[in-house]
Amino acid sequence: MVLNVFAVVGGAALAGFILQIWTPGSARLSTLEYSVLVVSCVGLIWGLLALGLLESQLIVLFCLTVSITSALYAAWVDLRIKMSPDIAPALIGVSALAGALWDQMLLRAVIASGLATLILFVASRIIRPPAGRKTALGSGDIVMVATLGLWVSPQFVPYALLIAVASTLLLYGLLIYLDKQKSKPLLIPFIPGLCLGFMGLAVIGPVLS
Repeated sequence: MVLNVFAVVGGAALAGFILQIWTPGSARLSTLEYSVLVVSCVGLIWGLLALGLLESQLIVLFCLTVSITSALYAAWVDLRIKMSPDIAPALIGVSALAGALWDQMLLRAVIASGLATLILFVASRIIRPPAGRKTALGSGDIVMVATLGLWVSPQFVPYALLIAVASTLLLYGLLIYLDKQKSKPLLIPFIPGLCLGFMGLAVIGPVLS
């Protein structure tokens, strides 16, 4: 139990610290936002552990905590300024690969990541881009899905993408409703939806299998 505490608190604090250091000033979270992020991530992980939705394997728990903290950070920054810090997918990728290696699931992780990246890449070429953009999805979205995909099994990739698209459409509708500057094109943040879909299934996927 004590080691689990160190794994969760240490993973969230370490990821949050690295993200704050390496994120550009315009995208960096305030002290209050940073504190809320870390505390929320720790509370979320402990809630999942209490519900029996997470296995308490120390290394995997630490890696998952780092990834969830990084995903929440990236999602919040994308909501605020419509961009994602480059360090977030890097942290997710490194921690996901470390967890997969420890769990002896590296091949599965790479296949799932490749499948998710391929689907999103093809979709970005098919969907008509908004005015002023060459593609419907940015390179940051592709990189993010490549790292998030390392956490799920290949059979859950389509479901993760469906959740991502559905939640993004709901967010789009909310932003349209709240948007006061109708003359400006509305940019849709996709990373929050991707993080919800993939990290959600990273947690409940093993339970569903």
